[in-house]
Amino acid sequence: MKKIIYLVAVLGFVACQKPTTHDYVSLSGKISNLKVDTISIYGNNRFHKKIAVNKDGSFKDTLTITDGYFAITYGKAQAYLTLKKGYELNITADANDFEKSIAFTGDGANTDNYLANKIRTQKEFGLDNLEAFFLLEKGDFDTKVSKVDDFNKQLLEKTKDLDTAFVSSEKLANERMVTFLNSNYTAQHLKLTKFAIGKPSPSFNLENYKGGKTSLNSLKGKYVYIDVWATWCAPCRQQIPALKKVEETYKGKKIAFVSLSIDKKVDKAKWRKMIKNDKLGGIQLLAENDWNSKFVKDYQISGIPRFILIDPQGNIVDADAPRPTDPRLIALFDSLKI
Repeated sequence: MKKIIYLVAVLGFVACQKPTTHDYVSLSGKISNLKVDTISIYGNNRFHKKIAVNKDGSFKDTLTITDGYFAITYGKAQAYLTLKKGYELNITADANDFEKSIAFTGDGANTDNYLANKIRTQKEFGLDNLEAFFLLEKGDFDTKVSKVDDFNKQLLEKTKDLDTAFVSSEKLANERMVTFLNSNYTAQHLKLTKFAIGKPSPSFNLENYKGGKTSLNSLKGKYVYIDVWATWCAPCRQQIPALKKVEETYKGKKIAFVSLSIDKKVDKAKWRKMIKNDKLGGIQLLAENDWNSKFVKDYQISGIPRFILIDPQGNIVDADAPRPTDPRLIALFDSLKI
């Protein structure tokens, strides 16, 4: 989780604007130091239009749109704006510092300048790099979240002539942002510190379906892809066909596939029956105490299925690895040359 989607209201109207006089948007402006000859406007209902830019960076065009929320982009640069039929909006910016320099005049300008200022400042707070944000110790994290919250409230309060519905949506979006940050801190901080890449993995030594016990230590020399699951878990069972295909694809490679069930001991027969009837492959293990098993608690697993990838030395590669149905899993394996 490296980036956050900025929580801004998605509305197609603002207050205190002149009455609509035509059924299209007139968009114009100038982006100095621009090295390309087109910019793009993206919006709702899959709207996309390229606008030609003159050599001096000026442009002008009309857009036939559905009122709503749009983005102006070129390359990796991007800014957000609200558009409504009848608007006449002008945009100025410097391509050398697009996000900091962009400014709007005309219809809807107050809203668009507000959005630009909010996103610009949130990036300064580091919300475009959540790993660094969640790496902070709790006290520093709480202080930063409080500063973000205060900034959002003050910006909304001091920006004039915003539509009341927009203001209400922004207040809700700001509250959701704070909730998101606070509710994800513990898990993400652990993942980035205790469960960071290269950290020694918590271990296990558990009952094997085929007899005896199998430990993580006994699998050293291979990558280990662990599926924490249970027979009663429908989402877990949905992953099994894809897991079988991955296991077959990497058969004979330097990787072991471990399915670690957290079924209760009283359901041991059910666990064994499913393995046999569904012809489950890999190394099938049964945790010693379901949700309270040491490995499960060490990884602070609170939901399944959960997938974990460990390297041949017993160190963590990904404490929350992609699922078998996720194409990123094969990309990850390929990057490791498994």
